[in-house]
Amino acid sequence: MSGRHPSGQTRQDALLDAERRLDQLQELLTRELEWVQQGNLSAVEQVCKQTERCVQRIAANRILDDANLEGRRRRLESMYKELCLILAAQRQETFDVLNTVRRGKKVLRTYGNHTLRT
Repeated sequence: MSGRHPSGQTRQDALLDAERRLDQLQELLTRELEWVQQGNLSAVEQVCKQTERCVQRIAANRILDDANLEGRRRRLESMYKELCLILAAQRQETFDVLNTVRRGKKVLRTYGNHTLRT
């Protein structure tokens, strides 16, 4: 057995390539987490596009199917869940602020209508 991957790479080369792609994904997720915590959503959007392409390449090559990379898969999954939780919390904060603004507008309209009648 030559130890060659179907792509022609040795098993070791294929694993190093997978590690490189996973490093890239981890770096992108780290940047997304930092920028979402800073509220820089335009930067998050830009990185998100890169992240999506990286995830597609990893999925297409079935990189995370390798049992040797289970720890990496769990770490990336954890980072992704953290990102989702932060975004959900920010979405809730935005929703709460919008509701407060709507209530304030309603009060002002009611007050304005009341003062016009008196």
